[in-house]
Amino acid sequence: GISTCTAVCGDAIRLSTEECDDGNSLSGDGCSSTCVVERDYHCSGKYTSTCTKEAGLCGDGILNLELEDCDDGNVESGDGCSPICKIEKNWLCTLPKGEITSQCTPVCGDGIRNAFAGEECDDGNKDNNDGCSSECGIEEGFACQGEHGEVSECTRACGDGKRTIGEGCDDGNKEAADGCAPDCTVEIGFTCGTGFGIKSTCRSIACGDGYRSENEECDDWNLQPNDGCSPTCEIEQGFVCSGDLGRRSICSPPGICGDGITNTPEECDDGNTSNGDGCSPTCHIEAGWVCNHINAGESQCGTICGDGVWVPAFEEC
Repeated sequence: GISTCTAVCGDAIRLSTEECDDGNSLSGDGCSSTCVVERDYHCSGKYTSTCTKEAGLCGDGILNLELEDCDDGNVESGDGCSPICKIEKNWLCTLPKGEITSQCTPVCGDGIRNAFAGEECDDGNKDNNDGCSSECGIEEGFACQGEHGEVSECTRACGDGKRTIGEGCDDGNKEAADGCAPDCTVEIGFTCGTGFGIKSTCRSIACGDGYRSENEECDDWNLQPNDGCSPTCEIEQGFVCSGDLGRRSICSPPGICGDGITNTPEECDDGNTSNGDGCSPTCHIEAGWVCNHINAGESQCGTICGDGVWVPAFEEC
């Protein structure tokens, strides 16, 4: 019969049906295992092929500064280096020291979000604390809008229970009339905690709520007149009111010695007008004694041992 002859790939004899033949059947050396010239290689030789890698081929991962702006080892688009090895818009490609392949990153802060490159946001700047960080990540307490290719608009996530810069408060909801308004501003008549990164606690500062605020002289938990603290939370004439900021005020007429309330000009008031107990009938501290009281409360008196004043009923010597 008629013989059918085929070329033997890898025998180092290139025939007309072979693009190359380098004497082996290995791929990756320029001439493939099927004797086809591989990408980015040039093979020459009439019989035995000699294959060399071509310089300056786009996508070979070797940056040729004379012909290419970048070369990231592929010919794909959307990764910073185009299929013709040009730097794509809004990307930055560099050649790290000691490397031959370009490294491309999106230009954070250019106002064009590159979602494919990992940008969560891009608000057109590289400032921190505005919702989109200097590395184009969404900052805690913010929400950013803007699809791929668009500029991001970031707003504080009011109502998430974490107060951030620019929020007067954040109580974890968007309800009104609870001290923190739906836009995270402190409502009139309230005060809210000032800590950042935590949930705000708000309370009323209205007169009569039992919490003395900075604009109140007193607050005795009611709006009754003639009890020392007026309906407008001012100390009434003839009264003295105690109570620190944030606490309920206690009001009483001044100068009633022995009522157990130490008011000006009393040095002490132990609830009686007896002699010899440390607080005299005129509410002055007696010799050899010391008296203490909390706010305007009842005085607690005790002798001073070692002061050279003998108090017979209470000291042996």
